[in-house]
Amino acid sequence: MKICVISPFTGLAGDMLLAALVDAGAPLERIRAAVAGSGLTGWDLRVQSLLTHGLTAARALVDVTDDATSRPAAELIAMAGRVEPAPVADRAVAALRAIAEAEGRLHGEAPERVHLHELGGHDTLVDVIGVCAALDALECPLCTVARCRSAAARSAPRTASCRVPPPRPRSC
Repeated sequence: MKICVISPFTGLAGDMLLAALVDAGAPLERIRAAVAGSGLTGWDLRVQSLLTHGLTAARALVDVTDDATSRPAAELIAMAGRVEPAPVADRAVAALRAIAEAEGRLHGEAPERVHLHELGGHDTLVDVIGVCAALDALECPLCTVARCRSAAARSAPRTASCRVPPPRPRSC
């Protein structure tokens, strides 16, 4: 069994993880097909190869032509639930539910009533479904994440400025 071990020593964004998985061999067309299966429109995903500070890397870019930047969490979860194959949908739904539960706790709302602002945009759905499809394509059913050792950052979303603690270890 393959295990994906992620060690984000200074943090990790969804597009960074998606690019790394494509760089590791996940087929971009399979990822695009999974995202398209959600019914999301107005997007394109491309991955660039680049050389940075003498090291090769990949960068995932989501181009958006739709202006929807926020959606209810329930809508994103429903869209992810349409994806094929079922293991990709199940993993994406679980990830989005975890986001909705965390947001619900922060805002004192039930997860099914949470409205996601920055996280409700196209890039969140492309990143979440894309990473899940990439892990499936790489035949990697287990994913673990090491503790992020960086100092807490500050976030300035539309709703409030707040400290963002480093992520804690969690199974995908």
